[in-house]
Amino acid sequence: MVADSDLFRFTFTSFANGNWTIQSFASLMPNDAGTDGVWHVPEPATTALLMFGLAGLGYRRRRQGARVA
Repeated sequence: MVADSDLFRFTFTSFANGNWTIQSFASLMPNDAGTDGVWHVPEPATTALLMFGLAGLGYRRRRQGARVA
């Protein structure tokens, strides 16, 4: 996935006297406001809750299976 250069940009400038500057530019909206390259990734807490829930269901099923046998 290639980032749009109009969203975030750094400019490094050096001068003949030895001084230099760093300028940054950030934009909230790209020039083309489409969502073609946007991927929504769940937060780590959401994934952790899902994994703990699945592990709990597996543990419960395993304990119930051991009790019956």
